Amino acid sequence: DRGNSNDPPRPNRWTQRYNELLEFKRIEGHCRVPHGYPPNKKLSWWVMNQRAQHTQRQTGKSNWLTDERIKLLEDIGFVWSPNARRSVSSLKAPAKKARKVKVMDEEP
Repeated sequence: DRGNSNDPPRPNRWTQRYNELLEFKRIEGHCRVPHGYPPNKKLSWWVMNQRAQHTQRQTGKSNWLTDERIKLLEDIGFVWSPNARRSVSSLKAPAKKARKVKVMDEEP
C-alpha cells in the first residue's frame, strides 16, 4: 500500500536530493557538499553523481542529466568542477601557512 490517496505525492529522488541541496546552501552559503558529508551522506553521493553525469554528458556519453536539471543546479551556483576552482586558491594557501610555521631547535 502506497498510503492514503489523499496524501501528497512523494517527490522523486532527484527532486528530494535537490531540495536537500537547497537546504544545505541555505545553511552553508554554497553548494560544495563535502565528500562523505556526515549529516547527509546520500546528498554527498548525489552531488558526486551529478558531477559524474555532467562529465559524461560533456564527453558525449550516455547520461540521465537533463538540460532542465543542469539549469536548476547552475541557477543555485552548483560547482561542476570543485577541484579546479580550489586549485587557484590552494596555490596561495601554502605561502600563508609557511609564514606562520615556527622553527624549533631540537636542543633547548
